[in-house]
Amino acid sequence: MAQNVALVVRVVFILALCSSLELAVAQLTPNASSTDLQALREFQTSLNISGWSGSTFCDWRGVKCNNESRVIGLILNGSGLTGKIPQSLQNLTRLEVLDLSTNSFSGEIPAFFGSLGNLLKLYLSENQLSGSIPFSSSSLQYLDLHGNILNGSIPASIGNFSQLQHLDLSHNLFTGTIPTSICSSSSATLGFLSFTTNTLSGSIPSGLGTCLNLTGLYLGNNTFSGNMPDVFSNLVKLETLDLSYNNLNGSLPRFSNGLMTLTLRDNRLSGALRNQSGHLPQSLTLLDLSQNFLEDEIPVEITTLANLTKLELNDNSFNGSIPDAWQASSPLQTLDLSGNNLSGPIPSSISNLAGLSILKLVHNSLSGSIPASIGNLRHLSVINVAENQLTGEIPQEIVDILELTLLNVSWNNLTGFVPSPKSGASPEVISDHNPNLGGGSASAPAASPATTFSNSPVLGTTSNSRVKSWIVGTIYIFDGLVALLNAYGLYSYFKMGRPIGIDEKVVPSSDPSIEETVTAAQLKKMTNNFHDDNVIGYGARSIVYRGIVGGGQVAVKVLKMESDERSRETLIRELQTLGSVRHRNLLRILAVCSDVKTRALVLEYMPFTSLERFLYKMVGTACLSWDTRFNIMVGVAQGLVYLHCEHQEPIIHCDLKPSNILLDCDFEPKVADFGIAKFVNPGSGDASMSGLCGTIGYFPPEYAWATSASTKGDVYSFGIVLLEILTARKPYEGWDVEQGQPGSLIELAASAFPHNVMSILDPNLVILEFDRDLHQQEVRLVMAIGLMCTEREPRDRPNMALVLSMLTDIKVRRYTSNGRRKYPRVEELAQLPTVWEVPDDDPEHRTHRESDETTLELWIAKRTP
Repeated sequence: MAQNVALVVRVVFILALCSSLELAVAQLTPNASSTDLQALREFQTSLNISGWSGSTFCDWRGVKCNNESRVIGLILNGSGLTGKIPQSLQNLTRLEVLDLSTNSFSGEIPAFFGSLGNLLKLYLSENQLSGSIPFSSSSLQYLDLHGNILNGSIPASIGNFSQLQHLDLSHNLFTGTIPTSICSSSSATLGFLSFTTNTLSGSIPSGLGTCLNLTGLYLGNNTFSGNMPDVFSNLVKLETLDLSYNNLNGSLPRFSNGLMTLTLRDNRLSGALRNQSGHLPQSLTLLDLSQNFLEDEIPVEITTLANLTKLELNDNSFNGSIPDAWQASSPLQTLDLSGNNLSGPIPSSISNLAGLSILKLVHNSLSGSIPASIGNLRHLSVINVAENQLTGEIPQEIVDILELTLLNVSWNNLTGFVPSPKSGASPEVISDHNPNLGGGSASAPAASPATTFSNSPVLGTTSNSRVKSWIVGTIYIFDGLVALLNAYGLYSYFKMGRPIGIDEKVVPSSDPSIEETVTAAQLKKMTNNFHDDNVIGYGARSIVYRGIVGGGQVAVKVLKMESDERSRETLIRELQTLGSVRHRNLLRILAVCSDVKTRALVLEYMPFTSLERFLYKMVGTACLSWDTRFNIMVGVAQGLVYLHCEHQEPIIHCDLKPSNILLDCDFEPKVADFGIAKFVNPGSGDASMSGLCGTIGYFPPEYAWATSASTKGDVYSFGIVLLEILTARKPYEGWDVEQGQPGSLIELAASAFPHNVMSILDPNLVILEFDRDLHQQEVRLVMAIGLMCTEREPRDRPNMALVLSMLTDIKVRRYTSNGRRKYPRVEELAQLPTVWEVPDDDPEHRTHRESDETTLELWIAKRTP
C-alpha cells in the first residue's frame, strides 16, 4: 500500500514539473499565432494592402484560420496586387490554401513554397510571373499557374509532386518536351493536366498512359509532332482529350470507352477514317476531327455513336456520299461536314435528328434536291448548304422552321422562288448565285461567296494613284480631322465617347445563379459595394468592375447616363437592338440593371482582358505566338461576319480596336463595345449617324464628312487591327515624315510590303516563330489583306465575308501533305484573276471580275521599290 502511494506521489510530481516547464517555454517562445500575425503584417506592408487592421487577423479579408487561430488559407484572387510575391509567406507554416490568381504579380515564383509542408492548393494563375517552377512538393494537390509568362523547359522535378491531382501550366511560354517523369510519382493521383497554348514540341510521351486517374488531358495549341501514342485506351477514367492545333500525324489510336470529348482539330492526321472508326468509343459526346487530311468515305459507323451531340469533320478530304443511316435516337445537335469532296444527295435520314440545331454542308459537290423532311427539325437554327450543285426548289417547310435564323443556299443551281415564311418564322435567307432562282419576300442580300485561293485571288486590287494619294495623305487627313472636329465642337464629343455597346436584349445566362435583371443592391453585393479594388477598367462613359456571383466571376459595367426616363428608354432600346446577337466571338450579356439611379450591364468575365494589353502593356507580349495571333484575327473576322451578314439584319460595330477585343483563357477573341450598334438597312449596309463614331486612328476617312456609318467602315478598322497585331504599333505612333519616316501605320506597312515586311514586325513575334519560311509567307498575305481593308475608297475594300474567306484559306492551305494542298506564293496569287465586289451603292450587290490592270500582280508591283 505504501509503495502505491509513493508511486502516485512521484507521478503527480513529474506531471507538475512538466506543466511548469511547458509554461516556462511558452513564456520564452513567441506564440505561433503571433508569428502568423507578423507574417501577414509584412505581407501587407510589401503589397500595400488596405483594409487589414486590428489584431484579430482571422477576420481580415481573404484570411482563413483554424480553431487554433492559425492561418490555413489566404484567398486574395483578383485583388489588384502588384510586385513580387513576398518572402514573408514562408512563415505561414500551417498554410493549406493560397490563391493569388488574377493579380499582377511579377518576377519568379519563390522556391519556399516547397518547404510549406501543409500546403495543399496553390493558385498563381493570370499574373505576370516568369522563370520556371523552382520547387517540388510531396503535399501539394492543386497547382494552377496558367496565364503567366513562365518559360524554359518544364522541369523533370514535376514528377516529384507525389500527391498532385490538378496541374495547369497552360497559356505560358514553356518550350521543350513533356518530361517523361510527369506521371512517375503522381500516377495514382493526377486527374487534370493542361499544357495548352505553350510552345512545347516533340512527341506526346507514352508515359502519360500510366496516369490512370486522368479525367482531363489538354495539350492543344503547341507544336507536338509524330504519331499519337497508343496509350489512351489505358486511361479508363479519361473524359476529355484535347490535342488540337498541333502537328500530329498518322492515324487515330484506340481510346477508352469512357471518353466523352475528343478534339483533334488542325493537325495532320491522315488515312481512311473507316479503317479507324472502330477506335472511337460509344461514350463520345463531342468529336472534332476538322482541318486534317482524313480521306475516303465517311464511315456509316459514325452514325451509330449513340451519345454524340457535336460532330465536326469539316475541312478534310472525305469523298463519296454522306451516310444515310442517321437514327432518331441520336442526340446530335451540330453536324458540320463542310469543305470536303462529298457528292450525291443530302440524305433524308438527317431529318431523323430531332435535336439538330446546326447543319453545315458548305463547299462540297452535293447534288439533288434539298429534302423537305428537314423542315421537321424544329430546333434547326442554321442551315448552310452553299457552294454545292443542288437543284430543285427551296422547300416551304424549311423556311417555316420557327427557330431558324439563317438559311444559306447560295452558289447552287436551285430553281423557282424563295418562299415566304409563314407567321412566326423569320429566317435570313441567302440565295444569290442561283441563276434560275427568283427572289421572294424572305430573301436577303447575300454575303460574298467563300472565295478560295484555288479559284480566285483572295487579295483585292487598287490603282496606283489611289494607293499614293492614300499613303501620302493619311497623316494630313488625321490633322485635318482634328481641326474639323475642333471647328465644329465635336472633338469633345469624341473625348466623351458613347454609351458602351451591349447585347441587343437580355440573353439568359447558362449560369442558374444569374438572373436576366438585377438590382443595384445585387450589383453592390457582387462588387463589394463597387470597391475601388474591383475596378478593372475605365471608359469615357463607363466603369467596369470585377464581380463575384455564384462562385464565379463576372464583369459589371456601370454606365454614366442621366437618370431620366429618356436614358432608360435608350438603354432598353439598345438591349432590344442587340439581344439576338449570339456568337462565340461576341461578348455575351448576362443581365441588365436599369434602376432609377443605376444603369449597368453584367457581362461574361474575360480574365485575359483585351488584345491591347497583350500587344502593348504586358511584359509577356511574346506569349502571343503567330498561331495565336492568327486565330485571333480569324475569330474577330468571324464575329464581324456574323454582325454584317448572318444576323437577321446587319449591325455595324463602329468602334473596332484592340481594346474592344477581349480574350478568354484559350485566347479565343470576343468582340465587345459595339459603339452606337445600330441596325443597318439590309439593302444598303449603312446606318444613319448624327455624329462621328469610332476612335481616331481606327475610323475610316469618309466618317469625317459622312452622315452614315457602313460595314466598310468596320472593314477599315479591322484592317488597322490586322496591322497592329503584326507590328504591335499604334495607328499613329509619331514617326517623323520630314525625316523620311512613315507617318502612319498604314504608310509604314505599305512602304515595307512585300519585300521588307519582316523588318517592321513585332520583335517578340520574330524571335519566337519567324525562322520558318511558311509563316513568313502567311505574314505577307495577312499584311496584304490589312492594306486592302484600309483602302481610302470604301468601294475598293472587300467585305468581311471575303476577308474571312481569305484568312481561312491561308490556314487551310498551310500544309503540303502528299501534294493535295499547295500553299500559294504571293507571286502565284498575282497571276489569278480577281473576284471583287461592287460598291455599296449597287442595289444588287453582284460580284464581278476586275480587269487585268488591277490584278494582284500590279498591286504588288506598285509597292516594290
